[in-house]
Amino acid sequence: MSLKLDDPLLYRFVEMIDDEYEAVINEWLEKQDSVGARQSWRLIPGERYRKILDDFMRYGFVRDEAGVEKMVDIVIGNVARLHVNTDLSGHSQVDPDEIAEFHGLEPEVFGEDFGDFIRDPQGAWRISDFALKPLENIVFEMLDAPDARAKLLLIDRALQITHMRSDLASWFIEGGANTLTFIFHYGEELAA
Repeated sequence: MSLKLDDPLLYRFVEMIDDEYEAVINEWLEKQDSVGARQSWRLIPGERYRKILDDFMRYGFVRDEAGVEKMVDIVIGNVARLHVNTDLSGHSQVDPDEIAEFHGLEPEVFGEDFGDFIRDPQGAWRISDFALKPLENIVFEMLDAPDARAKLLLIDRALQITHMRSDLASWFIEGGANTLTFIFHYGEELAA
C-alpha cells in the first residue's frame, strides 16, 4: 500500500506510534529499577484464532467479529511496540538519545538495561529490522479494512510474515510458530 504524506492513514499511524512511545517510555521508567522487569506484551489467543479460521473456512464468513477486532488491536499494538523498541534500542536510523531528550529524559536512558527490559521469555530482544516494514504496511491496510473478513485475511498475512522467524511468531500469537504450523496443517486437512 502506497501512502502520500497527506494521507489520513499515515497520520493515524504516526499518532499510534507517538502513543506507543509514551506507553513504552512510561512502563520503562516505572520498571527500570526492578530486577528482572520485563515489558508487557499481548498475544493473539491461539485457540480463538484457530476457531475463527475454522468457522470462516466452514461457513464462508466471520462469525466472531469481536474476536477479529481484538486480534487486529493486538497486531497493530505489537507492530507499534516493535517499531518503538527497535528505535529505542538503537537498531534504526532514529537516535534513542534524541527521543530521550524530546521526552525530557537524560541521554542514554535507553541503555543496556532497556535491552534486558524488552527481552522475551527466551531472551531475544523484541525488535525487528527484517519484518517491521512489511508488518507496518499490513497495519496501514488494517486501518482501512472495510470488514471483519478483510481484517481476518490481513491478520493471516501478518502471521505469515511472523511465522518466518519463530521468535517473531511468539511475539504475536500464543504458542508462536508451533501454533501457526498446526493451524496451517489443520487448514490443509479441512480443505482436502
